[in-house]
Amino acid sequence: RGASDVSVRPNLVAYVTTITAWSRTKAAHAPSRAEHILNRMIDLYYDGNDVELPSLEGDVEHAKHDAPFNAVITAYARSIDPNAAERAFAVLERLEVSPIAPTVFTYNAVMDVCAKHGDPERALQTLEKMQALSVTPDSTSY
Repeated sequence: RGASDVSVRPNLVAYVTTITAWSRTKAAHAPSRAEHILNRMIDLYYDGNDVELPSLEGDVEHAKHDAPFNAVITAYARSIDPNAAERAFAVLERLEVSPIAPTVFTYNAVMDVCAKHGDPERALQTLEKMQALSVTPDSTSY
């Protein structure tokens, strides 16, 4: 099968593993590379109104479809990119308009970016937003 054959596609575990690997590197371009992989996943699985979420099969016990988004946001939290918070919020916005609902893990990752990049006010706004959306904060949220 050729590289353009979309009948064989990576599952969610493959995407999360690859994005997480990039998020753990020290390379300055790691967050943008992780986001590029997320964008490839979105392009492959989200075709206009036709949404086919990546398979959850694989060696994962509690896989969630928001995990690739969360991994990219975490990559921005670990980065030294001065635009990390803006990029993380852009990823959150893409998730919010998708058929996948952000979870407490998503909002915690965004608040972590805010904390690590000196924007406590935006972290508080994120906490208030998640509560308004009936996403229950956990101990990490506080």
